[in-house]
Amino acid sequence: MVHRIDALTLSGGSVYGLAAADGVAAWLGARGRGFAMRQVAGVPPSPIVPAAILYDLDNGGDKAWGEKPPYRALGMEAVRQAGRSVTLGTIGAGYGAMAGRLKGGIGTASWTTGDGLTVGAIVATNSLGSVTLPNEKRFWAAPYEQGSEFGGLGVSSSRIAPEDWSGTKLDPKPRANTTLACIATDAALTQDELKRIAMMAQDGLARAIHPVHSPFDGDTIFSLATGRKTVPAEGRALLVARLGSIAADVLARAVARGVYSATQPPRHVGPSLVRPAGCALGFALTLDHPVTQKRKPVQAMCDASARQRREDGVCPDLSDERLHEYSQSLIRTPDYCAYEKI
Repeated sequence: MVHRIDALTLSGGSVYGLAAADGVAAWLGARGRGFAMRQVAGVPPSPIVPAAILYDLDNGGDKAWGEKPPYRALGMEAVRQAGRSVTLGTIGAGYGAMAGRLKGGIGTASWTTGDGLTVGAIVATNSLGSVTLPNEKRFWAAPYEQGSEFGGLGVSSSRIAPEDWSGTKLDPKPRANTTLACIATDAALTQDELKRIAMMAQDGLARAIHPVHSPFDGDTIFSLATGRKTVPAEGRALLVARLGSIAADVLARAVARGVYSATQPPRHVGPSLVRPAGCALGFALTLDHPVTQKRKPVQAMCDASARQRREDGVCPDLSDERLHEYSQSLIRTPDYCAYEKI
């Protein structure tokens, strides 16, 4: 009965994050946006706002909100500020996300075809799998990079063993990993055609994350069309195939762009990819580097990482006397090191 939506909401916060869609719906309804069977004075329309959430509750931050989780207010603020410019990285649904053992985030990418149709993707990557090759600074999505949109780090020539899961989350839990994405095009397509494009776009996650679609992941992709550009009746199946293939490519790029742009939230210690301090994934800065001296010392960050590993049970027998010595080794460990944006 309803074939149009008024907004789409992606949020962190697990079940609490569903309230973000409530905030969006309230804001839209107050402005007369939404579906109505008939016009009745004093009765607002019902905004159509599909939504999805990811689990990031145990990735740090203050969750002592009692009976007033912040997500409804955050959703309302997000729709107030909605625009064409999208900030990448640690923001919105990507704020608490983790991509394997790296900081996840919000990423976008797009492509305009030779005949003027545009396909875009937005994604919040909170995956079990890693977005980079084992023990390398190169992204799985590197072959699809346009320019240097996620660092221009190049394509790897490595041969990867099927069971090498370096860079993935150490202790995966069911339903604790979710990558949320939306594919959008300006072509006027039917629901069946959009469903096929969403199915094809799933391959973009497989091009950017390894492993993907595991029993621990809850990956979700929406597909929508603005309908601003009409397409001919003939050859539509081939058109859908073209757009679906492009959708997979732009989604892979969006995953890498989001992680490349992500940094740790304030006062949070952990691994992220961009401009790291310390030594990991080939981005090397020495401890006496002048930029490092202006930021939180690398040793202090690695000390915190060592303490966290002890608390997590990875190194339960690590004594206080050996903690500093152990954290020194973390500085030289490619797959577990502390980073910060510089």
